[in-house]
Amino acid sequence: MSTADLKAIATVLRHCAAPCNVLVFGLSCETLLWNSLNHNGRKVFVDESAYFVSIFEEKCPGIEAYDVQFKTKVSELYDLIERYKFQEKNECRPVQNLLFSDCKLAVNDLPNLISHEEKLHCGGATSCGHHRCSSDRDVVAPNVAHDRDD
Repeated sequence: MSTADLKAIATVLRHCAAPCNVLVFGLSCETLLWNSLNHNGRKVFVDESAYFVSIFEEKCPGIEAYDVQFKTKVSELYDLIERYKFQEKNECRPVQNLLFSDCKLAVNDLPNLISHEEKLHCGGATSCGHHRCSSDRDVVAPNVAHDRDD
């Protein structure tokens, strides 16, 4: 991840009302950094690799990580954001249960422990791909250095 991306996400975390809930997509060498930047807040990491999740849980017992399967790829990012803007009032609107959302951006297989948290209503993707959420307590940040496009 570039220095500019790291600084941008660190700035968002500094301005987040403590304690901040952070959902990070992907485990990587920055995982411990995100963990320390959000001191006393909740950090949840999701990754498609059950192997990476088990390694991180073994080596860093304080890390809360889950393996999930994503329906989209990093290469689809900009198309999906444009599609979201166009379809925001239709299938990409917030729904009571994300399991029933037709929006391709909905992550439908998060563990219940996460999906029952205060709902994340995010918007306004920045150049580094993170979102500032309307609640001022929740941040969604992809670990772009680790995202796989396969």
